[in-house]
This record gives sequence, C-alpha cells and structure tokens, in this order.
Amino acid sequence: MKNFWLVIALSMFAACSSDSEGSSVDCEAGEKFNPILGVCEPSRIDRNNVNTDAGVDTSASDMNEEPDLPPNPFLDMAADVGADDRCSPELDSDLDGLRNGCECALGTDPARPDTDRDGVLDGQEDANQNCRFDIGETDARSADTDGDGGSDGDERLAGSDPLRPDSDGDGILDGAEIASGCMDPTKEDTDGDTLPDGVEDFNEDGQIGTCPNRVFMAACSNGESDPCKVDTNGDGTPDNDEVQYLGCRPEDTANLVDPQLLVSNAGDYKLALVPGVPSAALGGGLNAHGFNDAASGYAGFVAALNTPASATTPELLASHVFSQIRTVFPTAVLRTSGRRITTHDGFPAAVGGVVQLSGSLRADTVRNQIISQLSGSTVAPSIAGTFTNSAANDPMLAVFQVVRRGAKYIVTVATVPESAYQNANGNAGYRVADLTGGTSVAKATTDLEDECVSYRVDI
Repeated sequence: MKNFWLVIALSMFAACSSDSEGSSVDCEAGEKFNPILGVCEPSRIDRNNVNTDAGVDTSASDMNEEPDLPPNPFLDMAADVGADDRCSPELDSDLDGLRNGCECALGTDPARPDTDRDGVLDGQEDANQNCRFDIGETDARSADTDGDGGSDGDERLAGSDPLRPDSDGDGILDGAEIASGCMDPTKEDTDGDTLPDGVEDFNEDGQIGTCPNRVFMAACSNGESDPCKVDTNGDGTPDNDEVQYLGCRPEDTANLVDPQLLVSNAGDYKLALVPGVPSAALGGGLNAHGFNDAASGYAGFVAALNTPASATTPELLASHVFSQIRTVFPTAVLRTSGRRITTHDGFPAAVGGVVQLSGSLRADTVRNQIISQLSGSTVAPSIAGTFTNSAANDPMLAVFQVVRRGAKYIVTVATVPESAYQNANGNAGYRVADLTGGTSVAKATTDLEDECVSYRVDI
C-alpha cells in the first residue's frame, strides 16, 4: 500500500455561511461538504439565529420542537390557587421565588414552580425577579429558549449557554451534542484530536452516520468519524492523521481564480459572482447591482433594502418578497420559501426560496420588474447580454435569498427558465443555487481568504 496526500486549495470569504463552514466546495442548498468522503451530502440540521447583542430571538424556538422532558414529580406538582389569589402581588403559591402577580405579568403559571418543565424554577429564569424577561435570562414559558433541541435545564447542567444554539461554535447544535451522551457542547473539539466536532460529525446530528448507539462501523458511518474518540476506527492512526487541514502554500493557490465581486459600501454587501458575467450598479439612489449571465440563461440582482416593520424573522421577509413578486405576477406560485440559516456574521437568513411564474417571459425583464417592485423605483439597467422569451410551457423561476440585518435586509434574486435551471449539462442550476444558497454574500468589508484541505489516500 502506498500513501500520498492530495491537497485541494480554495479561495473563499474569510467566513462563510453556517451551512458551508469547513467545506472545500460549494454544495447545493440543503447540503454540506463531507471532507472525509469529498462529496456533498445532506445537512440534517439548520442552525437558528440568536442575536446576542439584542437578546434572545424567540423565533428560534418556533424552528424546533420542544424537547421531550422526563416527568419531575416536584416540578409537575400544582399548588391549589384560588381565583382571588391567582395574581396576588403578596403570595408565592408555588414557592418558585416569584410572587403570583409577577407570574401573571410574565405569562407563567402561579400554581406551578416550573411552568415550562425544563428543570429550572420560574424564579430562577426571571433571575432578577423584575417580572419581565431581560437580556441574559431564559424564558420560563419555553423549555428550550434558544431552540437548539436541549432544554434550558440540561444546558445549565452541561455548562452550555441556553441562549445560544451553538455555544462552542463548532457547527453542531448544543441539543445534539448533549443528546449524544459524550460530546461537549462547550468545546469545539471534544476529543482534542485537532479536528473540530463539526468536521467529524459533518451533518451535525450528534450521531456517527446511521450507526446504532453511536458504535462506529465503516458500513454505516457515512464517512463520519467520532468526535468523542481520537482514533475512531481503532487502527492506531489518530483521526487527525487521516484527514488533515493545512495552511496553504503558494503552489497550492497559484492557479486559483478569484470571483467577480459586486460591492456596495452604502448597502454593506459583497456578492461573489462568476468572473466575466456582465454586471452594473443599478443607480437611481438604490444600493443594488444587476447582472446578466445570458450564456447560462439567468439574470439577477442583489440589493440592500429597508426591512418592513412586520418582517421580524427571515421567514416573514421571504413571505414579503413573495407577496411583492405576486403583486407584479398575480399567478405566481411559491414552490418553497427556503430554509433558515445563520450567516457567518450572525445574521438570520432564509435561502433557496423558489417562486414559479407562468407565461412566456424573459429573464432580464422579469428581474427588472421584481427589483422595481421591491425597491419602489423603476429599474431598467443597461447590462450586456441578450435573452429570449421562455416557452409558454417552460415556467420562469425566481430563486431568492434574504438576509435580515436590522433596519436593512439583503436580497439576492436570480431569474431563470426552469429548463435551464434543471439542465444537468448547463451552468445555470449550479450558479443560481450558489448565488441564493447563502455562501456568496457577505458584508462589504469581508475579504477573500485561501483555505486548504488535504486527504490521505491509500492505494
């Protein structure tokens, strides 16, 4: 047997979206790169956003089911509270440290010491007992405040942060690490083998492939190694000597081709685009760029727009984008509103949304109509590239992503006939998915950075 190392170099944003951290290629929406097998495979868990600067994003708990908690006789015990005493400012009927009136203001149960059954008394969750949930406090009405699959009580016991879905930043939700029975949600590298847990458990579910009871067998591992063992397969070679991440050497990156970057400092965005695709700033007071990849069959734009007051989550932003598209195209059908991710810089996003438009349409014209409707300004950019109308039976698709950044949101839309989008022999499907899958957009000040990964191959 001969051993040799294969080194692959990659040029990327210094920090990429949460769905592609640690990857060496761009995968389709809903997939993540497996550095052990060298292929894209489904990612089972989407991380939810917690804005640590503004407190808990309670929408995160809507993205996950509440954990199934075992019964606790004491915490499940209900006090006998009469109607007149239920909201009394003097009584603490359930002895949880909060007076009944305070619990009524909070929305917790004055008769139960642990309203949400997460193993933490209501009075501990409202730690300063000021009758409201402040930044830094967990929610006594939700067993899993940050929506990571682990109860607030279990997270306290494990030492992880019940207000952050991924306390150690390894790409795996705290709930999955706790449920594994051996992973440490406070350590990026549980077993200390220098491979982050998120690399060894690349689909981020806390398991080893489909192996029962986390017992490693090559046939069921799906290319994953065990974040809890330095030598997963017991062959005497540590895991970090079988798959290794390296600093890039000049010869590794000599032939890399940097992407074309569309940058708006005022809009605070940077979009990576295929080199040579015609593009232009849209002007008219907008922080937006348009592009025409006529050779591949799609057009598109990226823009920083004012966030509607009602769009408090990326899902609501995606709904807003669809409703605006439907204003222009009344027969539009929402195929999917996309899926939630957290961007590399901590912003909630919905990526991979798809809207179907009927009729014989032209990609660049549709692009202009959509950005005009979203921005409230008539947009008709002069960008090189000639498009023809799609066939009447070939729906035009508007594929989009939205990134919510407070008062502004970043939206990227690509318009493409379905035939081009689905054509396995063409470029449109891959390029559109890359543009709208969360990996191509960043803040204006983000730099490109080279990363390298090496594999040992036995032949």
